[in-house]
Amino acid sequence: MRDGDGGAPIHLLEILGNAIVGGMESYVLNLVRRLPPEDFRILCLCPFESRLTEDLRKAGAEIYIAPIREDLHWETLQLALTLIRMHDIQLLHAHLPNAHLLATLLSSITGVPAVATVHGRSVPMRELEIGQLGFTHLTVVCQNAYMHAIGIGLPADRVHLIHNGVDCDYFSCVQTRRHLHDLLGISKAHPLVGFVGRLSPEKAPDVFVRMADLLRPAFPNAQFVIVGEGPLLGELRTLVNDLHLGSRVHFAGVQCDMRAVYHSLDLLVSTSITEGMPFALMEAMAAGLPTVATQVGGVPEIMEVGTTGLLAAPGEPHRLAQAVAELMRDPARRTTMGAAAQRRVKDRFSLHDSIREMERLLRRVNGNADRLRARSQPTSKLSAILGTAGNSLKQDSLAHEAADECVRTATRPE
Repeated sequence: MRDGDGGAPIHLLEILGNAIVGGMESYVLNLVRRLPPEDFRILCLCPFESRLTEDLRKAGAEIYIAPIREDLHWETLQLALTLIRMHDIQLLHAHLPNAHLLATLLSSITGVPAVATVHGRSVPMRELEIGQLGFTHLTVVCQNAYMHAIGIGLPADRVHLIHNGVDCDYFSCVQTRRHLHDLLGISKAHPLVGFVGRLSPEKAPDVFVRMADLLRPAFPNAQFVIVGEGPLLGELRTLVNDLHLGSRVHFAGVQCDMRAVYHSLDLLVSTSITEGMPFALMEAMAAGLPTVATQVGGVPEIMEVGTTGLLAAPGEPHRLAQAVAELMRDPARRTTMGAAAQRRVKDRFSLHDSIREMERLLRRVNGNADRLRARSQPTSKLSAILGTAGNSLKQDSLAHEAADECVRTATRPE
């Protein structure tokens, strides 16, 4: 068995439940870019082509495309099993419940060990059920999720807390300032308050717009920018128009140079109603920005309240407005907070440390692969796991026949 330490690289299959622009996708891209290529050969199974798949290819990963849905299809299972055989896959790493289900099924059939990463503030019930069916190792990105996983009964030896990390040196390096001012045609004399994230309900970007409206009387020169895209874009544009904020709230879309974005802002605001370990918040802090954020998920682990930024209750734009106003009135305090934020991220949430912890876990799980095969009972577990995959696979006799043959192959003495 390869161990990636002085021998041939570990063949790792990353299974992504989505391929949009978001935190989970950034996490996988960081792994592909930072895991030592001499120790890991990385393939990615993605649900569709996107800008992310292009970035993953550029980073050196081999990309394969197949639908990865909760109602798992036989064609996807067949493709994944073929990848495992063709490329001698030794380790699976899944992201999001639909990918976790596929990885657990593949692991039970083939005996290849699996790791699944939960990117949110807690472990969804579906992931708990999947985790209990197999011997998947679960990694979580914040303390809240770790305590939840242990509290609901997952074995402590299979739950691992590995915080998200950011490239502190990259984001702290100032190459340009006021990039967004030039892009949006805003005078550089105007302070700029930013929202960075997917425009989806859990991020609550509408709260950011309502907060901007509340701040209008006290800060007539302040401008607000929304960086990102998502399903709520149309509703947000309508809200901005209804509140007559068109000259104060700007939509910048997706930006490729996020370092330039952060160095354009005076303050970052995170309005999420649920979070794990948000990259935007940590990146902004690494860039030396003070932040105002909602007290959800792993956010209180990242920030030091009163030192690096301020917290407010989720869903309350007036509380966020009060916190933003407090910092907007005190430029010197913002500067001090930004410097403290930069130090905290560098000390506690560096990308180098996060990648090294994940690398150690992947090596350990791969090293225990033989023990997993001895403990697992793929034939007895297969029907239960198939039962969670939906009728499209459960009722497919071809799938059962092929899976049975895979089980026989995986358990046949060499």
